[in-house]
Amino acid sequence: MLEAFYANLEAKSANDTELKLLRAQWDFDKQLLENALQHVGSLFNHFSRHDSSHSRKILVNIGKLLGGKLNELSATDTWLILEGAFLHDTGMLASYDDLQEIATSSEFAVYVRGVARSSTHELRAFAAGFDEKDPMWPFRQGDNPLAAVNLWHQLLVGWLRSRHAARAQRVAESPETLGITSPHNELLPSRLRRCLGIICRAHTVPFEELLENLPQHADGMSDETCHPRFVACLLRLGDALDMDSGRFCPVMQKLYGPAPRSKAAHEDKHASIIHLHSSAQSIEVEAECATDDGYVAASDWFEMLEKEVGNQFRHWA
Repeated sequence: MLEAFYANLEAKSANDTELKLLRAQWDFDKQLLENALQHVGSLFNHFSRHDSSHSRKILVNIGKLLGGKLNELSATDTWLILEGAFLHDTGMLASYDDLQEIATSSEFAVYVRGVARSSTHELRAFAAGFDEKDPMWPFRQGDNPLAAVNLWHQLLVGWLRSRHAARAQRVAESPETLGITSPHNELLPSRLRRCLGIICRAHTVPFEELLENLPQHADGMSDETCHPRFVACLLRLGDALDMDSGRFCPVMQKLYGPAPRSKAAHEDKHASIIHLHSSAQSIEVEAECATDDGYVAASDWFEMLEKEVGNQFRHWA
């Protein structure tokens, strides 16, 4: 499906010098982002895959929702969809310097104290030993150094996960913050790059915030009109519909040791899907859950999906 979106971008830009700039930018970004996303698993080793295979699946899902109308997308909308699918989870990447800064920040300290106060968080016992004045406190909580590192790692990526959409916005607007030295074409309007950043952030925000921050239409490249709100809605649905099993790497789990209980529930949720069909007319999902935790996770997921589809129907003519 990536090829179908690219073919539309190529066809729409073939005879327009300005639109060719979009295609040239995507040619660079595709290679750079595919390389960057393969490293998400090094930090989020207990999570489902968020590499380029996830981005490609999102495009498959969006293609199904569009039905036979993919070729009606403008070049600008197509570019926003391609970039958004590959950029929206780049906030899950963090450099060594980023992690050092996060671990010593007051914001992270507030987060850890919140985990410790929670009656349900699976890391509450570990976080209860937090000592802001003692940087070695994690090693006083685990049964051994490896266990302590594993628990500390889970706490750190939990913070990153909760903020990855906002971080992805910053990467979309300024990729150099992540070390992605994409040769940005200065002939592309900066407002489009900013719009792309808001679309990336919007994949996790409440629907009302999406409506508030993204216009229904805007000027695209050349004489085109683009539809930022529509693109964001497609990205949200395409992301939510990556529901099948096979998104977990057993080798990664062996390498990084014991996973939190929530990981098993998340894996059970994916494994429970026995029927999935999406089209421009309907979305059908059926699950048979083998565990109570998997059932709860799947129920929450279905509720989120129903709410999202309902919001889009109510707010999109």
